[in-house]
Amino acid sequence: MYALERIAKDSLRDRQTILDVLAAYLRHVSPYNEGLRYERPPDPLPVDIAASALVMARISRLTSPDHAIDLSLTRLPNANMSGANFTNAVVVAADLRGANLAGISAALMRCSATLLRDTNLSHASLVGVQLRLCDATGAKFAGADLRDADLRSCVLTSADLSDSNLTNANLEGCDLQNAKLARARLTNAHLEEIRYSRSTVWPEGFTPPDSAVFVGE
Repeated sequence: MYALERIAKDSLRDRQTILDVLAAYLRHVSPYNEGLRYERPPDPLPVDIAASALVMARISRLTSPDHAIDLSLTRLPNANMSGANFTNAVVVAADLRGANLAGISAALMRCSATLLRDTNLSHASLVGVQLRLCDATGAKFAGADLRDADLRSCVLTSADLSDSNLTNANLEGCDLQNAKLARARLTNAHLEEIRYSRSTVWPEGFTPPDSAVFVGE
């Protein structure tokens, strides 16, 4: 894996091919074919899988990928892919619980029906990202750029969205119980039929819309 990283650093021509090979390897050796069912915390990642995810992330930072990285149906809990360039990536029905995705560049990433429990997406660039039907319970989005993001029916219970930019984002049907949205920007955000609780932290002066559902504690 590290030899491939050295080649990718030296050869722009081979870089995309190496990214595709690493993504295909991860889809093959870490399949997640159980839908969204999970009953226990994820096991530690095997060394080869963890190294592949890390190397892929580091190579992606060198240049914008020519086409989408596909990590659909992969199982990569607790993987370290911080700072990766996942622009236009496809991450459908994957398990990324506890993964470190802090500071990733992932504009227009399609990440629907994915497990993002306790995932670190702090200060990530997620403009136009699709996070529909994701379970992001306890996820960290502090300082993330979520402008124009599609978060419909996303579970954001206890998620940290402090200082995030949710301008024009669609949060229709989201579960925001116990979520932290202090200082978040919600200009023109769609918040129809969201669920919230007494401990949900809103930006100063913000009032939930009439269609919002208060869940008692």
